[in-house]
Amino acid sequence: MAGGSWRSRLTILLIAVLYPDEFWTRERLASKSKPVHLHLPLAIKSLLVMLAMVACYFAGLPPATVALIAGSVLLMTRRVKPEKVYRQIDWPLLLMFSSTGRLRRAAAGRHVQPPGGKGIAKQGARGDRS
Repeated sequence: MAGGSWRSRLTILLIAVLYPDEFWTRERLASKSKPVHLHLPLAIKSLLVMLAMVACYFAGLPPATVALIAGSVLLMTRRVKPEKVYRQIDWPLLLMFSSTGRLRRAAAGRHVQPPGGKGIAKQGARGDRS
């Protein structure tokens, strides 16, 4: 660990020597912070829904069902317009993730039908049809 310490110090020294304007100045960076607006009722409602979701996950309910119900509850209370939510959805990414499961199952051969009409599961081990 002691061997790496002189390398770090040398690196910092070289950066300070090669870029003196970045280190040796009295100029301060301008802060462009915007005031944060907290909508307290919406924050409380979101926190309660999140806690209910965590409880449902630990109770063993399917995550997709819990997420759908929680999203529905948040949209039904009319604090945020659904149009605003729909505009923020990345639809191509959603389509990609939703089709991933179907592609995986198709690649595994679950839904593939041979020309004869019998499913793969009905074929023998060597592919002969029984």
